[in-house]
Amino acid sequence: MNIIHDIEARKAPPGKFRVVAFDPVDSSDWVEGDFDTEVEAVNFSKTKIVEFINKRAMVLYIYNQVGDMTGQSATFGKKNEAKE
Repeated sequence: MNIIHDIEARKAPPGKFRVVAFDPVDSSDWVEGDFDTEVEAVNFSKTKIVEFINKRAMVLYIYNQVGDMTGQSATFGKKNEAKE
């Protein structure tokens, strides 16, 4: 969808904050949701990113109503395990 590169698409509705997910492996992105406060968006992104820890790379960006990034959460997939 290319939301993260389109300022109009990443803008949250007036007075809200938008969480956009980005998969760095296949470069896909999508809107996870719009939230009434930045605190709600941050709490959602912190909780959601835990689902991806040690599974796959994922970045969640938080944008305001003008399309500026106000925060992010990220995980970069599985840790490399030492081979014997």
